[in-house]
This record gives sequence, C-alpha cells and structure tokens, in this order.
Amino acid sequence: MAESVTIARPYAEAAYRIAQETGAQGIWAARLARLSMIAQDGDMASVMGNPRLSAEQVAELFISLSEDSDATLGSFIRTLAENRRLALLPEISRLFDLAKSQEEGVKEAVVHSAFPIDDAQVSTLLKQLEDRGWIEVIGHRETVGRPALFATTRQFLDDLGLASLDQLPPLDGSDVQESALGRLDFEALNDSLQAEGADEPAVAAPVDDPHTQAIPFDEPSPAAAPQDSHDNGAAPEENPA
Repeated sequence: MAESVTIARPYAEAAYRIAQETGAQGIWAARLARLSMIAQDGDMASVMGNPRLSAEQVAELFISLSEDSDATLGSFIRTLAENRRLALLPEISRLFDLAKSQEEGVKEAVVHSAFPIDDAQVSTLLKQLEDRGWIEVIGHRETVGRPALFATTRQFLDDLGLASLDQLPPLDGSDVQESALGRLDFEALNDSLQAEGADEPAVAAPVDDPHTQAIPFDEPSPAAAPQDSHDNGAAPEENPA
C-alpha cells in the first residue's frame, strides 16, 4: 500500500497542478474517478497486462472509454501507459481528492453507530437532521455522483447549548466519549426524528465536463504533498518509472 502511494503521488500532484492552472479541479476529480473505475474493471486488468498490446494501444482504449477528448487528459493517460502506471489510477484519484479536500478546507466525518446501518438509513438520517435544521448542504464534491457536503448550523449549537463547535469535547478517548454521549438523550432524539418522518433523498445530477484548454504534460517529478493517513510515512520516489 505504502509503495503504491509513493509511486502514485507524483502523478496525482502533476494532475492537480494542471487542474489548478485552469481552475478545473472538479472536472479533473470526476475524470480521474471515471478512469479509476475503468482501471479496476476485470477485463481492463487483462488488457493492461497483455504484452501483445503497445502502450499507445492501451492508452487509446482508456481515452476512448473515458469519453473525454481533452488533449491534456490524453497526454496524462499516455504518460501513465508508457510507464505502466495505469493500474495506479485508483490511488491517483484518491490522492487528487485528498489534495482537493485539503485546499477547500473540507474534513470527513465518521459516524459511529451501536448497530449496523446501511446507506439508505444514513440517507434517511441526514434528511431528518437537515429537516430539523441541524445540518445544511454547503456544496458538492465534484466527483462521481457529486456527494453533498454538509455543515452543522447555528440551530444545532443552540439546541445543544453550545456557543461554538470548539466546546464539543474531543472523542479520542473512550472515557471522554462516554461522558459526552451520556449528556445527550438519544432515545428522545430518535423518537423525535422518527416522528418527523423522512422523504427519499434527492439524487444529484452529474456534472457535465466542459472541454478545457490543452496543457503540455510532462513526466511528473516529486513535490511536497499533503500528508495522508494511509501513506505510513513513505518518501516519494524522485522519478516515477
């Protein structure tokens, strides 16, 4: 895992620099997400490993399946193919999204539940919290499906008697967590939410990818990168092979 992150990082950084120059971070995030799905297809794994196919042939197949005629993207895909790095596209996409989130100041939240919950239940809970006025949509992540980005509201703070989110206790210790959660009447809250009911969550429309200006793409070189919890401290290679 650490090795793949080390090799993928220079490519993700190069793609992010190109996206920044044209203000197309969202478009490139969606492009890389699509290429990631293509690279993970079982049939494509056989194609990428077929010695009878040239790097150019494999690259052209990826470009065709991406349904994107952007010249810079094509150059990026060809570079990956020539260096036999197309299989790293899922990791490149993940690192790109991480850089984008850090630039936007977005943090991901983890919801802990005492019992298993599926995606439909999570969507219902989010809808109920939104209806209650505790959270609101502040934007969408420009990736496949355009998932919504939520933030807590002033109503959330008022209902919990808080002046700011800084007054929430850290949840990095079990004793502190139990103390914090113990002050909330979850049974009453659950009854209240169930009484309010929930509608089916709306499905956001995908983003159209407008054509962007082509920028010559060179083989990426390592640069300072955002810290990633999955990296395990590995240093990036000087030149991806």
